Amino acid sequence: MNILYINTNLYGGGAEKIARVLFKGMQQYGNNTYFMEGKHTKGSDVPYVYPQKGLLGCLNTIVKVLTNNARIRDYRARYLIRKMIKDYDIDIVHFHNIHGNYIGVSDLAYFTKYCHVVWTLHDQWAITAHCAYSIECEKWKTDCAKCPHRNLYPKVFFSDSKKMFERKMQSYSSEIFIITPSKWLYELVNQSALQNNRKMIINNGVDLNCFKFIKKELDHNKIRILFGSNSNRSSYKNIGTVIHALHNLKNKAKFEIHIFGGPLVDSLPKEYEIIEHGKINDENEMASLYAASDVFILPSAAENYSCAILESLSCGTPVMASDVGGNSEIVNEHNGWLFSLNNDDLCSMLDELSFQDILDKNSYISRTYQILDQNKMFEMHEQLYSSLLC
Repeated sequence: MNILYINTNLYGGGAEKIARVLFKGMQQYGNNTYFMEGKHTKGSDVPYVYPQKGLLGCLNTIVKVLTNNARIRDYRARYLIRKMIKDYDIDIVHFHNIHGNYIGVSDLAYFTKYCHVVWTLHDQWAITAHCAYSIECEKWKTDCAKCPHRNLYPKVFFSDSKKMFERKMQSYSSEIFIITPSKWLYELVNQSALQNNRKMIINNGVDLNCFKFIKKELDHNKIRILFGSNSNRSSYKNIGTVIHALHNLKNKAKFEIHIFGGPLVDSLPKEYEIIEHGKINDENEMASLYAASDVFILPSAAENYSCAILESLSCGTPVMASDVGGNSEIVNEHNGWLFSLNNDDLCSMLDELSFQDILDKNSYISRTYQILDQNKMFEMHEQLYSSLLC
């Protein structure tokens, strides 16, 4: 099979990682795989629709504003992707994130004339007027009128959310095959304009050769807490919940704080020993950090099927995660803790946390982490692709 993967970028967050590992991993089945970025990533050597800079990049930014961050079609994307389909005799185009201002929402239906189209949804964007996650808003179930969250990513510049929603929902084709990584998102899609599309759940997976299980010895005096701090302070990442909990812990002396990503030390009490690891791009380095930590905290206000949770568990490190989205499909009472965002659950959990809790959960993870293997994800994709060509 000849498969073309398309995502906003080659490198970045969870969606980029999944698209990238599929691009490389599906070659083991004898497939010819190709990748196209919506926007060029520095250091990548794959074709792209738009550069980040220069005249064309500037023009694309202007179009972004004029189309309210929600273009319906993009003729440059149509031309370049169609050319790749013809040049490489593509059987399947597999889209991932398309909300990066490089393609129009109606363009997916356009490509069904040339080959099979698969679309993995990494968030709720496909079923809302504009936001990647609706948080507690349910207006997407009707018409998204008078959007109360215009600044949620991806933000809109003009208040016409109802028209945006209608145009988007009318642009879809029943020929697009939908993949959701979580049962949570699958059920939401079944309440949307995509409810009649063929669809299936394929959980994200993790590279067990990189993120290797480590048995906890806990030969140190303090519990090592690890969490990520996004430099842009996205409301979805909800880092404020962790900051609040750390300020209110009764026994701050029993913890050692490890942070990766953006700087955060000035936001935390001075009583803690804080180690900032900065931005980490190397997966082996990230795996070592997970393994050296005792607990990983993910406080997201919204989440689909988190790669970070999978990576932490794969390394043997239990997870404290917010009880949102698909988190409860991965985290349970045996391998971690789920906390509510509506109270001080996280603070209470940390106050009560003991080394024995960590050892018990690490022991359970040692017997179950193999189910996180990304090879299962590859196998399910291969089965899906083959069925589409039958």
